[in-house]
Amino acid sequence: MQRIQDSQQGLYKSVFEPKLGSSSPIIHIDGETTVDSTFYLESDEHTAQFGLRGRATTAFPVKSKMLLRLSLRHSHHNSSEEPATELYWPEDSLQIKHDINAVHEIAQRKLQVDGRVPEIIWLHQVEGTSMAKIRKGLGIGHPERGSRLLNIDVFWKLQPITKLSGEEFMHAWWLVVISHRILWISGVRHHDVSPSNLMVYQTPSGLVMGVINDYDLSSIQDSPGGHERRGTVPFMAIELLTKGFIEGNAKHLYQHVAESLIWVLTWVCLRYEDGELLSRDRPLDSWLRGDAIRCQKNKCSFLMLGRKDYEVQVSPSHQSNWKIARSCLSAIALSYVEDPKPVLEGELVYRTWFKAQQPSRSHSENNVHSST
Repeated sequence: MQRIQDSQQGLYKSVFEPKLGSSSPIIHIDGETTVDSTFYLESDEHTAQFGLRGRATTAFPVKSKMLLRLSLRHSHHNSSEEPATELYWPEDSLQIKHDINAVHEIAQRKLQVDGRVPEIIWLHQVEGTSMAKIRKGLGIGHPERGSRLLNIDVFWKLQPITKLSGEEFMHAWWLVVISHRILWISGVRHHDVSPSNLMVYQTPSGLVMGVINDYDLSSIQDSPGGHERRGTVPFMAIELLTKGFIEGNAKHLYQHVAESLIWVLTWVCLRYEDGELLSRDRPLDSWLRGDAIRCQKNKCSFLMLGRKDYEVQVSPSHQSNWKIARSCLSAIALSYVEDPKPVLEGELVYRTWFKAQQPSRSHSENNVHSST
Protein backbone atom coordinates (compact mmCIF):
# COMPACT_ATOMS: atom_id res chain seq x y z
CA MET A 1 0.00 0.00 0.00
CA GLN A 2 1.39 3.39 -0.95
CA ARG A 3 1.95 5.77 1.95
CA ILE A 4 0.45 9.20 1.36
CA GLN A 5 1.40 12.21 3.42
CA ASP A 6 -1.19 13.94 5.54
CA SER A 7 -1.22 17.08 3.42
CA GLN A 8 -2.08 15.00 0.36
CA GLN A 9 -5.16 13.65 2.12
CA GLY A 10 -6.53 17.01 3.10
CA LEU A 11 -5.32 16.57 6.70
CA TYR A 12 -3.49 19.87 7.25
CA LYS A 13 -1.00 19.96 10.10
CA SER A 14 -2.61 23.15 11.36
CA VAL A 15 -5.81 21.18 11.89
CA PHE A 16 -4.78 17.93 13.53
CA GLU A 17 -1.48 16.13 13.85
CA PRO A 18 -1.68 13.26 16.37
CA LYS A 19 1.38 12.53 18.48
CA LEU A 20 2.13 10.21 21.37
CA GLY A 21 0.76 11.44 24.68
CA SER A 22 -1.43 14.52 24.44
CA SER A 23 -1.70 16.77 21.42
CA SER A 24 -0.57 20.36 21.52
CA PRO A 25 -3.50 22.74 21.91
CA ILE A 26 -5.37 22.86 18.59
CA ILE A 27 -7.30 25.95 17.58
CA HIS A 28 -10.57 25.69 15.65
CA ILE A 29 -12.48 28.63 14.26
CA ASP A 30 -16.21 27.91 14.51
CA GLY A 31 -18.09 30.90 13.14
CA GLU A 32 -17.08 33.78 15.38
CA THR A 33 -15.90 31.49 18.21
CA THR A 34 -12.28 30.41 18.68
CA VAL A 35 -12.11 27.00 20.38
CA ASP A 36 -8.98 25.52 21.94
CA SER A 37 -8.75 21.75 22.46
CA THR A 38 -6.11 19.38 23.82
CA PHE A 39 -6.68 15.70 23.02
CA TYR A 40 -5.32 13.04 25.37
CA LEU A 41 -4.49 10.38 22.82
CA GLU A 42 -2.79 7.86 25.12
CA SER A 43 -5.39 7.95 27.88
CA ASP A 44 -6.56 4.57 29.18
CA GLU A 45 -10.02 5.77 28.12
CA HIS A 46 -8.98 6.18 24.48
CA THR A 47 -11.17 3.84 22.43
CA ALA A 48 -11.60 3.07 18.76
CA GLN A 49 -14.73 1.50 17.34
CA PHE A 50 -14.97 -0.06 13.90
CA GLY A 51 -18.20 -0.93 12.13
CA LEU A 52 -19.45 -3.16 9.36
CA ARG A 53 -19.28 -0.34 6.86
CA GLY A 54 -17.80 3.14 6.74
CA ARG A 55 -15.56 5.00 9.13
CA ALA A 56 -14.27 4.32 12.59
CA THR A 57 -15.00 6.38 15.69
CA THR A 58 -12.14 7.33 18.00
CA ALA A 59 -12.96 8.66 21.48
CA PHE A 60 -10.72 10.12 24.17
CA PRO A 61 -10.62 12.83 26.88
CA VAL A 62 -10.27 16.47 25.87
CA LYS A 63 -9.59 19.73 27.70
CA SER A 64 -10.70 23.12 26.46
CA LYS A 65 -11.12 26.40 28.33
CA MET A 66 -13.55 27.77 25.75
CA LEU A 67 -15.74 24.66 25.66
CA LEU A 68 -15.86 24.59 29.44
CA ARG A 69 -17.14 28.17 29.41
CA LEU A 70 -19.70 27.30 26.72
CA SER A 71 -20.91 24.24 28.66
CA LEU A 72 -21.58 26.23 31.81
CA ARG A 73 -24.24 28.24 29.97
CA HIS A 74 -26.52 25.21 29.78
CA SER A 75 -27.85 22.90 32.49
CA HIS A 76 -27.16 19.18 32.09
CA HIS A 77 -28.18 15.96 33.83
CA ASN A 78 -24.71 14.40 33.90
CA SER A 79 -22.86 15.02 37.16
CA SER A 80 -19.50 14.74 35.37
CA GLU A 81 -17.59 17.96 34.84
CA GLU A 82 -15.23 16.27 32.37
CA PRO A 83 -15.77 16.57 28.62
CA ALA A 84 -14.85 13.81 26.17
CA THR A 85 -14.57 13.93 22.40
CA GLU A 86 -15.16 11.71 19.40
CA LEU A 87 -13.35 12.10 16.10
CA TYR A 88 -14.80 10.41 13.04
CA TRP A 89 -14.87 10.70 9.27
CA PRO A 90 -18.44 10.46 7.97
CA GLU A 91 -19.45 11.18 4.41
CA ASP A 92 -19.08 14.87 3.67
CA SER A 93 -22.60 16.06 4.51
CA LEU A 94 -24.29 18.62 6.73
CA GLN A 95 -27.15 16.14 7.28
CA ILE A 96 -25.40 14.46 10.21
CA LYS A 97 -25.22 17.65 12.26
CA HIS A 98 -28.87 18.36 11.43
CA ASP A 99 -29.97 14.88 12.53
CA ILE A 100 -28.04 15.00 15.83
CA ASN A 101 -29.71 18.31 16.66
CA ALA A 102 -33.08 16.77 15.77
CA VAL A 103 -32.47 13.91 18.24
CA HIS A 104 -31.86 16.39 21.04
CA GLU A 105 -34.95 18.41 20.15
CA ILE A 106 -37.04 15.24 20.40
CA ALA A 107 -35.40 14.31 23.71
CA GLN A 108 -36.33 17.67 25.20
CA ARG A 109 -39.98 17.12 24.29
CA LYS A 110 -40.21 13.51 25.54
CA LEU A 111 -40.11 13.09 29.31
CA GLN A 112 -38.89 9.48 29.09
CA VAL A 113 -36.01 10.42 26.78
CA ASP A 114 -34.85 13.65 28.40
CA GLY A 115 -31.42 12.95 29.85
CA ARG A 116 -31.12 9.61 28.04
CA VAL A 117 -29.14 10.82 25.04
CA PRO A 118 -25.55 12.11 25.20
CA GLU A 119 -25.50 15.77 26.24
CA ILE A 120 -23.56 17.54 23.51
CA ILE A 121 -21.33 20.51 24.28
CA TRP A 122 -20.04 21.20 20.77
CA LEU A 123 -20.43 19.78 17.25
CA HIS A 124 -17.86 20.80 14.65
CA GLN A 125 -17.01 19.87 11.07
CA VAL A 126 -13.40 20.79 10.31
CA GLU A 127 -13.03 22.77 7.13
CA GLY A 128 -10.14 21.82 4.87
CA THR A 129 -10.17 18.10 5.73
CA SER A 130 -12.36 16.81 2.94
CA MET A 131 -11.05 13.62 1.36
CA ALA A 132 -12.25 14.96 -1.99
CA LYS A 133 -8.75 16.39 -2.39
CA ILE A 134 -7.03 13.01 -2.52
CA ARG A 135 -9.79 11.57 -4.71
CA LYS A 136 -9.35 14.43 -7.14
CA GLY A 137 -5.55 14.01 -7.10
CA LEU A 138 -5.93 10.33 -7.96
CA GLY A 139 -8.17 11.19 -10.88
CA ILE A 140 -11.25 9.52 -9.40
CA GLY A 141 -14.40 10.64 -11.16
CA HIS A 142 -16.86 12.72 -9.13
CA PRO A 143 -14.36 13.22 -6.26
CA GLU A 144 -16.99 14.74 -3.99
CA ARG A 145 -19.06 11.55 -4.10
CA GLY A 146 -18.29 9.48 -1.01
CA SER A 147 -15.86 12.10 0.26
CA ARG A 148 -15.30 12.27 4.00
CA LEU A 149 -14.87 15.18 6.38
CA LEU A 150 -13.37 15.22 9.88
CA ASN A 151 -16.06 15.74 12.53
CA ILE A 152 -15.49 16.54 16.21
CA ASP A 153 -18.19 15.95 18.81
CA VAL A 154 -17.61 17.04 22.41
CA PHE A 155 -19.98 15.81 25.12
CA TRP A 156 -20.10 15.22 28.85
CA LYS A 157 -18.11 12.14 29.78
CA LEU A 158 -19.93 8.80 29.81
CA GLN A 159 -18.98 5.37 31.13
CA PRO A 160 -19.50 2.01 29.37
CA ILE A 161 -22.58 0.14 30.54
CA THR A 162 -20.32 -2.91 30.95
CA LYS A 163 -18.94 -1.25 34.10
CA LEU A 164 -22.23 -2.01 35.86
CA SER A 165 -23.50 -5.28 37.32
CA GLY A 166 -26.62 -6.74 38.89
CA GLU A 167 -29.72 -4.59 39.29
CA GLU A 168 -27.83 -1.40 38.44
CA PHE A 169 -26.88 -2.78 35.02
CA MET A 170 -30.38 -4.08 34.41
CA HIS A 171 -31.93 -0.72 35.28
CA ALA A 172 -29.63 1.11 32.85
CA TRP A 173 -30.29 -1.44 30.08
CA TRP A 174 -34.07 -1.06 30.47
CA LEU A 175 -33.72 2.71 30.24
CA VAL A 176 -31.88 2.27 26.94
CA VAL A 177 -34.58 -0.10 25.61
CA ILE A 178 -37.39 2.30 26.52
CA SER A 179 -35.74 5.49 25.26
CA HIS A 180 -34.65 3.80 22.02
CA ARG A 181 -38.25 2.68 21.39
CA ILE A 182 -39.63 6.18 22.00
CA LEU A 183 -37.06 7.73 19.69
CA TRP A 184 -37.82 5.11 17.03
CA ILE A 185 -41.54 5.93 17.20
CA SER A 186 -40.55 9.59 16.90
CA GLY A 187 -38.65 8.89 13.68
CA VAL A 188 -35.06 8.48 14.95
CA ARG A 189 -33.43 5.39 13.42
CA HIS A 190 -30.41 4.25 15.43
CA HIS A 191 -29.40 0.93 13.87
CA ASP A 192 -26.03 0.19 15.46
CA VAL A 193 -26.36 -1.26 18.96
CA SER A 194 -23.28 -2.73 20.63
CA PRO A 195 -21.69 -2.77 24.12
CA SER A 196 -19.35 0.03 23.07
CA ASN A 197 -22.15 2.53 22.44
CA LEU A 198 -24.41 1.65 25.37
CA MET A 199 -23.23 4.09 28.01
CA VAL A 200 -24.16 5.34 31.46
CA TYR A 201 -23.70 8.38 33.64
CA GLN A 202 -24.71 9.43 37.13
CA THR A 203 -26.95 12.38 37.90
CA PRO A 204 -26.13 14.79 40.76
CA SER A 205 -28.74 12.94 42.86
CA GLY A 206 -26.93 9.62 42.30
CA LEU A 207 -29.34 8.08 39.76
CA VAL A 208 -27.66 5.97 37.07
CA MET A 209 -28.91 6.77 33.57
CA GLY A 210 -28.46 4.54 30.50
CA VAL A 211 -27.98 6.12 27.06
CA ILE A 212 -27.15 5.06 23.52
CA ASN A 213 -24.17 6.92 22.13
CA ASP A 214 -23.16 7.60 18.53
CA TYR A 215 -26.30 9.34 17.31
CA ASP A 216 -24.16 10.57 14.43
CA LEU A 217 -24.94 7.07 13.08
CA SER A 218 -28.68 7.51 13.39
CA SER A 219 -30.99 8.98 10.80
CA ILE A 220 -34.30 10.76 10.88
CA GLN A 221 -37.09 8.89 9.13
CA ASP A 222 -37.44 10.03 5.51
CA SER A 223 -34.35 12.29 5.75
CA PRO A 224 -31.82 12.06 2.88
CA GLY A 225 -28.86 9.69 2.86
CA GLY A 226 -25.70 9.37 4.56
CA HIS A 227 -25.35 7.26 7.66
CA GLU A 228 -23.23 4.31 6.89
CA ARG A 229 -22.58 1.93 9.75
CA ARG A 230 -25.67 -0.25 10.02
CA GLY A 231 -24.47 -2.67 12.65
CA THR A 232 -21.58 -4.30 14.51
CA VAL A 233 -21.39 -7.92 13.37
CA PRO A 234 -21.46 -9.88 16.69
CA PHE A 235 -24.58 -7.99 17.80
CA MET A 236 -26.54 -7.80 14.57
CA ALA A 237 -29.79 -9.69 14.07
CA ILE A 238 -29.16 -13.19 12.76
CA GLU A 239 -31.18 -12.68 9.58
CA LEU A 240 -29.07 -9.62 8.70
CA LEU A 241 -25.79 -11.54 8.73
CA THR A 242 -26.15 -12.36 5.06
CA LYS A 243 -24.39 -11.30 1.90
CA GLY A 244 -27.55 -9.59 0.68
CA PHE A 245 -27.86 -7.31 3.69
CA ILE A 246 -24.17 -6.48 3.84
CA GLU A 247 -24.45 -5.38 0.21
CA GLY A 248 -27.40 -3.18 1.16
CA ASN A 249 -30.22 -5.32 -0.24
CA ALA A 250 -32.38 -5.66 2.87
CA LYS A 251 -34.46 -3.31 4.98
CA HIS A 252 -33.42 -2.68 8.59
CA LEU A 253 -36.47 -2.97 10.89
CA TYR A 254 -37.15 -2.27 14.57
CA GLN A 255 -37.15 -6.03 15.26
CA HIS A 256 -33.52 -6.16 14.08
CA VAL A 257 -32.41 -3.43 16.51
CA ALA A 258 -34.45 -5.03 19.31
CA GLU A 259 -32.61 -8.28 18.68
CA SER A 260 -29.29 -6.42 18.89
CA LEU A 261 -30.24 -5.03 22.30
CA ILE A 262 -30.87 -8.58 23.53
CA TRP A 263 -27.57 -9.83 22.11
CA VAL A 264 -25.78 -7.07 24.04
CA LEU A 265 -27.55 -8.15 27.24
CA THR A 266 -26.49 -11.75 26.60
CA TRP A 267 -22.90 -10.74 25.83
CA VAL A 268 -22.47 -8.78 29.05
CA CYS A 269 -24.07 -11.48 31.24
CA LEU A 270 -21.63 -14.11 30.01
CA ARG A 271 -18.41 -12.11 29.56
CA TYR A 272 -18.26 -9.52 32.36
CA GLU A 273 -17.84 -9.97 36.10
CA ASP A 274 -18.24 -7.01 38.47
CA GLY A 275 -17.72 -4.57 35.63
CA GLU A 276 -14.58 -6.19 34.19
CA LEU A 277 -14.11 -8.31 31.08
CA LEU A 278 -13.21 -11.89 32.00
CA SER A 279 -9.49 -12.48 31.58
CA ARG A 280 -9.82 -16.00 30.14
CA ASP A 281 -12.31 -18.66 29.03
CA ARG A 282 -14.72 -16.05 27.75
CA PRO A 283 -17.92 -17.46 26.24
CA LEU A 284 -18.97 -16.34 22.76
CA ASP A 285 -15.42 -15.62 21.54
CA SER A 286 -16.31 -17.45 18.33
CA TRP A 287 -18.62 -14.56 17.38
CA LEU A 288 -15.53 -12.39 16.96
CA ARG A 289 -13.82 -14.72 14.52
CA GLY A 290 -14.41 -15.01 10.81
CA ASP A 291 -16.88 -13.14 8.64
CA ALA A 292 -20.56 -12.28 9.08
CA ILE A 293 -21.74 -15.61 7.65
CA ARG A 294 -19.68 -17.60 10.16
CA CYS A 295 -20.94 -15.37 12.98
CA GLN A 296 -24.50 -16.08 11.85
CA LYS A 297 -23.92 -19.84 12.15
CA ASN A 298 -22.41 -19.48 15.62
CA LYS A 299 -25.27 -17.31 16.85
CA CYS A 300 -27.89 -19.65 15.39
CA SER A 301 -26.29 -22.54 17.26
CA PHE A 302 -26.27 -20.57 20.50
CA LEU A 303 -29.87 -19.37 20.09
CA MET A 304 -31.29 -22.82 19.42
CA LEU A 305 -29.05 -24.91 21.66
CA GLY A 306 -26.40 -22.99 23.60
CA ARG A 307 -28.73 -20.77 25.60
CA LYS A 308 -30.44 -23.91 26.98
CA ASP A 309 -27.18 -25.42 28.14
CA TYR A 310 -27.25 -25.32 31.92
CA GLU A 311 -23.46 -25.58 31.90
CA VAL A 312 -23.20 -22.08 30.39
CA GLN A 313 -20.92 -20.14 32.70
CA VAL A 314 -22.87 -17.07 33.74
CA SER A 315 -21.08 -14.30 35.57
CA PRO A 316 -22.05 -14.39 39.28
CA SER A 317 -22.69 -10.64 39.17
CA HIS A 318 -25.21 -11.12 36.33
CA GLN A 319 -27.08 -14.24 37.48
CA SER A 320 -30.42 -12.46 37.87
CA ASN A 321 -29.92 -10.60 34.59
CA TRP A 322 -29.27 -13.87 32.74
CA LYS A 323 -32.78 -15.07 33.62
CA ILE A 324 -34.21 -12.05 31.78
CA ALA A 325 -31.76 -12.52 28.92
CA ARG A 326 -32.86 -16.15 28.45
CA SER A 327 -36.52 -15.11 28.38
CA CYS A 328 -35.77 -12.49 25.74
CA LEU A 329 -33.75 -15.01 23.71
CA SER A 330 -36.68 -17.44 23.83
CA ALA A 331 -38.90 -14.75 22.29
CA ILE A 332 -36.37 -14.24 19.49
CA ALA A 333 -36.07 -17.99 18.90
CA LEU A 334 -39.85 -18.32 18.45
CA SER A 335 -39.75 -15.75 15.66
CA TYR A 336 -37.10 -17.78 13.80
CA VAL A 337 -39.05 -21.04 14.05
CA GLU A 338 -41.78 -19.81 11.71
CA ASP A 339 -41.21 -20.36 8.00
CA PRO A 340 -41.03 -17.90 6.41
CA LYS A 341 -39.87 -15.70 9.26
CA PRO A 342 -42.53 -13.03 9.77
CA VAL A 343 -41.97 -9.30 9.60
CA LEU A 344 -43.13 -8.16 13.02
CA GLU A 345 -44.75 -4.83 13.74
CA GLY A 346 -42.60 -2.74 16.07
CA GLU A 347 -45.12 -2.43 18.88
CA LEU A 348 -45.64 -6.21 18.92
CA VAL A 349 -41.88 -6.73 19.19
CA TYR A 350 -41.58 -4.25 22.04
CA ARG A 351 -44.52 -5.77 23.89
CA THR A 352 -43.55 -9.46 23.54
CA TRP A 353 -39.75 -9.32 23.50
CA PHE A 354 -39.27 -6.65 26.13
CA LYS A 355 -42.30 -5.55 28.11
CA ALA A 356 -43.42 -9.13 28.82
CA GLN A 357 -40.01 -9.86 30.36
CA GLN A 358 -39.72 -6.60 32.26
CA PRO A 359 -39.92 -6.63 36.06
CA SER A 360 -42.77 -4.60 37.53
CA ARG A 361 -41.97 -0.90 37.33
CA SER A 362 -43.71 2.42 37.68
CA HIS A 363 -46.39 3.26 35.12
CA SER A 364 -44.44 6.21 33.71
CA GLU A 365 -41.38 4.04 33.04
CA ASN A 366 -43.28 1.05 31.69
CA ASN A 367 -45.72 2.76 29.34
CA VAL A 368 -43.98 4.00 26.21
CA HIS A 369 -47.13 5.50 24.76
CA SER A 370 -47.57 7.87 27.70
CA SER A 371 -44.93 10.17 26.24
CA THR A 372 -45.38 9.67 22.49
